[in-house]
Amino acid sequence: MIDFLDRTLKTLFENRLAGVTVGFDVPDGTWRSHVSSTGGNWLNVYLVELRENRKLRSNDLIPDWSTGVLQERMAPARLDCHYLVSAWTPAGVNPSPLVEATVDEQVVLYDATRVMLDNSPLDIAALYQPPPAPPAELVEQPLPAVVAPPEGFAKLADFWMRVDWVWKPVIELIVTIPVVAVARPAGPPVTTVFSQYLQNGWPSSLEELVTIGGVVRGGTPPAPLATAWVRIVELDVRAHTNAAGQFIFAPLSAGQYHLESAAAGHPLVTRAIDVPSLSGEYDLLLP
Repeated sequence: MIDFLDRTLKTLFENRLAGVTVGFDVPDGTWRSHVSSTGGNWLNVYLVELRENRKLRSNDLIPDWSTGVLQERMAPARLDCHYLVSAWTPAGVNPSPLVEATVDEQVVLYDATRVMLDNSPLDIAALYQPPPAPPAELVEQPLPAVVAPPEGFAKLADFWMRVDWVWKPVIELIVTIPVVAVARPAGPPVTTVFSQYLQNGWPSSLEELVTIGGVVRGGTPPAPLATAWVRIVELDVRAHTNAAGQFIFAPLSAGQYHLESAAAGHPLVTRAIDVPSLSGEYDLLLP
């Protein structure tokens, strides 16, 4: 996720700021030598800290039928990416009076701040230039972004001391990205439901009816078929599968039946079933 965010920021700044190149390296001596030797104006966009945004935390479970089997995953956690954005010019890193160079760098930093504010929240779908395509979760909606928060970056003095350079002004940018949880099976699907019917005052009238359901799969490797039909031969009743290849029949009396099924490009198959089934499995596999 973060690599796609970096590419988006690079595209944003370099397209909106003429003559500015973006880098993400540590702004240390190696970075200064690089700026001095390459020339031109630079923005250093350094990812300095990652923190979970607990205000946006959710315990909701999201269902996922993409595999034809019900899975669930936690709603994405939200991660705040803290960037320190600083401006650099070759004149600014050379050991000479920095008055004019400092002014130039301040102009670049101001223009970068304007670009960040104009593009907050950050719309990855509108700004990112593939390939490769960004993850779907990253383009579902614009990402929350905070530019120059009032409290500032608390460890800025320590940061500049550790990279061994004079204090430079920075603009802090915080972009919040999703952290998508891994989908896990939601447990075995319910394929058999029992219902009991009793006429009031007549215990001998008790009748138990059964609802059954299954999945039709086909192809190599087998995948759910959304275009199949399923028929109970003895009752001459038919059902069609949904987008996940699932079918359902209700209500049925207990007994032995035959299911038959077919779909475009798949020949007819038949299997015998018991209702209710001890295994609880009524699936069909089409060649």
